Amino acid sequence: MADPARADRTPPLSLVGEEVRRHDRDRFTTALFAPADRREDLFAVYAFNAEVAAIREKVHEPMIGFMRLQWWRDTLASVYDGGTVAAGHPVAAALAEAIRRRDLRPEDFEAVLQGREQDMDDDPPADRAALLAYARATGGAVQRLAVGVLTGGGAAEKGREDAAEAAEAVGTAWTLVWLLRAAAFHAAQNRVYLPRADLAAHGQGPEVVTAGVPHAAVAAVAERLAGEAAAQLTAARARRRQVPRAALPALLPALLAEGYLRRLRRHRWNVFHPEMAAIDTRPLRLTVASLTGRF
Repeated sequence: MADPARADRTPPLSLVGEEVRRHDRDRFTTALFAPADRREDLFAVYAFNAEVAAIREKVHEPMIGFMRLQWWRDTLASVYDGGTVAAGHPVAAALAEAIRRRDLRPEDFEAVLQGREQDMDDDPPADRAALLAYARATGGAVQRLAVGVLTGGGAAEKGREDAAEAAEAVGTAWTLVWLLRAAAFHAAQNRVYLPRADLAAHGQGPEVVTAGVPHAAVAAVAERLAGEAAAQLTAARARRRQVPRAALPALLPALLAEGYLRRLRRHRWNVFHPEMAAIDTRPLRLTVASLTGRF
């Protein structure tokens, strides 16, 4: 039986909070470590990301996807110009409030939207540099926005740029790890995010990924990309002493990414292993990290 007292102490999730909980459980869990007065704005940023990240799965024609991204561009432009957002869109409304309260940078939103345009192209990234640019534009910019929520709008700004740079590296690593974990899901849609040049270096093309079965070439490329993700985490942690404590919740995905990399290594870089899709939010480790200020 539910404890009525506990129910009174735990307010129900907002619409944007529920959106993040359903579609981005990892970031949802890290957002719970943010101060209560910042959490809803953090949910708004993460809900925006969840919406634009899901566009490709929801449309049959790339042009429709571009139109939905343009809708977000127009909506954001209206917000920054002091206008209103479309009625009946709770994510856009919450995001508008977050932008006004926290002075979030428009260029970070534009980076996300430009990155998501690449989702409309079913061709794999040409090479590792192209994939890293995509990861930086999507995941990296989202975590920069998260830092903006946590340190902007009247909060102490000392170390804010160091935190943003660290968060960009964490977000880049997070996206690389997520793409490896989602390889089977994307393969079923005939989509490949492993770089074409890396696959070609092992004598293979994208079809070796869309086959959806373990292969030495796929494992070798996955191992290399995992190394790139680990390097991004190392770069982020090199700035740890300069990062203000307030920004920590935006950096906690580093711990989750590290855990998924260990899982991938344990399965010998087999991105198709069923366990790779399982979510592990590691609440105890996140709690310890939050208390000690580490990521």
